[in-house]
Amino acid sequence: DKLILDGQQRLTALFQSLVSKEIIRTSDTRENNMACRYYLDMKECAKNGTDREESVIPVPKNGIVRKFRGERTLDLSAPQREYAQDMFPVNRVFDANQWKRDYLKHWNNRDDKWNLYDDFDNKVIKIFETYQVPVITLDRKTSKEEVCLIFERVNSQGVELTVFELLTASFAADEFDLRKDWEIRNRRMKEEFTVLNRLDKVNFLQALALISVGSCKRRDILNLTTTKYQELACQVEKGFKKAAYFLDKQNILTARYLPYPPQLVPLAAILAKLGDAGETEEAHQKITHWYWCGIFGELYGSATETRFANDLSEVITWVKNENSNEPRTIRDANFHANRILDLRTGNSAAYKGVYALLMRGFDFYTGNTIRRHTHFNDKIEVHHVFPKAWCKDQGISPSLFNSIINKTPLLARTNRMIGGAAPSKYLNKMEGWGVQLGLFQESDQAATPEDKLNSHLIPIDTFQTDDFNGFFEARKEALLEAIEEAMGKPVNREDED
Repeated sequence: DKLILDGQQRLTALFQSLVSKEIIRTSDTRENNMACRYYLDMKECAKNGTDREESVIPVPKNGIVRKFRGERTLDLSAPQREYAQDMFPVNRVFDANQWKRDYLKHWNNRDDKWNLYDDFDNKVIKIFETYQVPVITLDRKTSKEEVCLIFERVNSQGVELTVFELLTASFAADEFDLRKDWEIRNRRMKEEFTVLNRLDKVNFLQALALISVGSCKRRDILNLTTTKYQELACQVEKGFKKAAYFLDKQNILTARYLPYPPQLVPLAAILAKLGDAGETEEAHQKITHWYWCGIFGELYGSATETRFANDLSEVITWVKNENSNEPRTIRDANFHANRILDLRTGNSAAYKGVYALLMRGFDFYTGNTIRRHTHFNDKIEVHHVFPKAWCKDQGISPSLFNSIINKTPLLARTNRMIGGAAPSKYLNKMEGWGVQLGLFQESDQAATPEDKLNSHLIPIDTFQTDDFNGFFEARKEALLEAIEEAMGKPVNREDED
């Protein structure tokens, strides 16, 4: 059948689809569900050999990109700011003349800006304006190889095909069913390790490409052969299983509380490549510091493929003591002490990281660890240490009592038993809690109330006096020290509030 398309309309839809699928990756746009505008960095696009997908910049609808603490990193809130920073709005690709006039007027028709725009126009805009959408006719005698080649380049729905779909078609020419192979491996991994429940087929291919060529950009994955996939697939699967064991040691037991699902990719590739060399105590400690620096440095929200490649080479040489330099993920990680004040919901990686650090705490009622209850699929809730009802009665700000500093994981039934009572009131109940449910205790001696509180990094003296401010400051410091220990480096205490 002939594929007949309206050239400009379909090409526009295809371009926007490419942008939305490949570029929108920042935690700001995803977590806040913000509409985005897209810009092309003219200087980057004009360079020879540049990957122009990486020159597309997603910007919130208001035109301002901010860091998590509010600092502006890019301001395109007005046309003059677009001109000043040489940022071309994607929605003007087919209507660029007026923008060009205003841009050159802004720069007083400077020669260097004329040259930049002309170069950008030739390398980007004219390609879209003159692009010819092909009409393809196939007959039943077309070979499988030719069908695969066409399949990689044609999209009848105006939506970009994933690399998995393209490889599935390509591998079919070699009589290999990639989809069936993935479904078997996927089911096998997730039945054994629930923490891998959000692992997807593209992640698997990314890890395989990393091991194969040390990079996992789209073109690297598409260059995989059937033979190379069959050679490495079992090694990659084993790498993800090793990653699940590693996460278990970090008290990350479910996919829901996995801080950064994409970080599974370099973790699995590193463990697969290291093999037995990654099993030593020293290796485990180094990989642990790298992993937590990625979480608390919040470094896997965007541009992940480049970081994945750096992680693979740098962590492996560091673990093997072939290079004394710490991986750049560790060097780049910077957790500011004030950041912990902003952690109130489970949307951020740092919040989930702190949650994992508290998983070894004892439940106030049973005396068993939250980790143990999670293994047995008991319902866990996030408990306000100083209950919300009590805090509201005391006039304490929600921004404080909803902070993770005032939260900790407990059994859902324990949380309900505590209710809205003042800490000094429910502290008295803890003495008799522990044996009433008839559950196996994890230690020969039942945990005391002080043991239970200490396991959650909660100072008992503030409980006895219902001292919220004293509790808040002491627990904030205790959590920061736990973060420092996990990262293997100090937190940033400049301008600490």
